[in-house]
Amino acid sequence: MLLLVIFLVIGYMLSKKRSKGNEVVKVAYLIYEKVSESKLDPIAVDYIRQANLIRALYIRLVEYDSRGNLVPSFAKKFEVVGNSIVFKGFNEIKTINGDLITFDDVYFSLKRLLVLKANKHASLSNMLCGGEIKSIDESCEGLEVGTDELKLSFRNQKFVQVALPMLANIDYSIIPLKALDLKDALIPIKNYSDTSGCYFLSQDLVGDKVILEKNKGSFAPYMSAPEKIELIQSTYENVEEKFADGAVDVVPTIFQISKKFAVEQEAKNAFIHSTLPIRMWYIDFVDKKNKRTVDEIRFIANYLRSKLPISTFETGFLTSNQMFPFQSEASLTPKQAAELDLEKNIKFV
Repeated sequence: MLLLVIFLVIGYMLSKKRSKGNEVVKVAYLIYEKVSESKLDPIAVDYIRQANLIRALYIRLVEYDSRGNLVPSFAKKFEVVGNSIVFKGFNEIKTINGDLITFDDVYFSLKRLLVLKANKHASLSNMLCGGEIKSIDESCEGLEVGTDELKLSFRNQKFVQVALPMLANIDYSIIPLKALDLKDALIPIKNYSDTSGCYFLSQDLVGDKVILEKNKGSFAPYMSAPEKIELIQSTYENVEEKFADGAVDVVPTIFQISKKFAVEQEAKNAFIHSTLPIRMWYIDFVDKKNKRTVDEIRFIANYLRSKLPISTFETGFLTSNQMFPFQSEASLTPKQAAELDLEKNIKFV
């Protein structure tokens, strides 16, 4: 038997009003373990708040804007030509040490993913190289770099539709070449002060806070950001007290603060931001004896999705009636999608 529960949640974020002289912002950060440098590596993302931290340290070739459109980020422009995605020109970004980020840094960041087989979204090596590559010196036929151009040539044109939005994900962050230890087989990041993003790690990780300082070499869109951010380790239980006492200036939505507290603080000159209602899905296959294949589970979940009066999933590339994004590992096979409206194919046991 399937148990499907759908409910709505609204998240609240609080922030204190910044004065011109207030260039240090203390942000509550929910962690269950001490932040280590290995947790700041884009290939080691385990949870959303970790990804948000890494997003401040490293930029990507492309990103999504506030309207959900895929737009250039490090690259000035991109175009799809047959089986290839061609990135042309790049925004001038420097590390805190003054080193210019170029397509060479992008090239070796992608090679690192290929060698370590570390990207979490599809198999990049199969799409680009036709197989695994085992060292940073080994070539990949689908990856070409020039002075002012980077070209990704895929073995199948269908891979382009999957790969382009995929490049906005955290694991495709651009890590400066000088920050990588190429002599080590695991190609670790050896220096977290050399970054391509808006911030860099300003000191070793000590105590219960992480300090990020603004990278003055980052490009224009980030220049209004605070000079320094202190991430203060907080819990669900103590975050409201910390905000009221001034120990933190910003409380993200992850803390699930109460509406009552948010309204009280707004009256005391704080900004309150509430999310739109978020529809949460919970699907439980109650009868554990009735084992189903992964394909059957996907089909049933999407069947239920198709019968509910909620909006379709939309991207800049297509609209899908699937519950899951079309480029995800959970999406339907073409055959399943064609059969989705045939109720005779569904049997609830």
